Amino acid sequence: MIKKPRHHEHAYRSIAKAISYRVIISIQLFIFTWLVTGNVQSAISLTGWTALASTLIYYLHERVWAHVAWGRTKPH
Repeated sequence: MIKKPRHHEHAYRSIAKAISYRVIISIQLFIFTWLVTGNVQSAISLTGWTALASTLIYYLHERVWAHVAWGRTKPH
């Protein structure tokens, strides 16, 4: 059941989380792609496009979850 959350999570928090997560995953993706292809340019290109698309998808995912009350507790 989706309810309006009692504790609002600002969009800038979701943006910060998306960016920090994406930096970590991009480093991992770059190293993996470089090791598999042996080509730095391919690794940079794939990492860049994947970072853009994945960051947008993660942000949208976070915004949906910000409105789901399941698993939250009231403040003490």
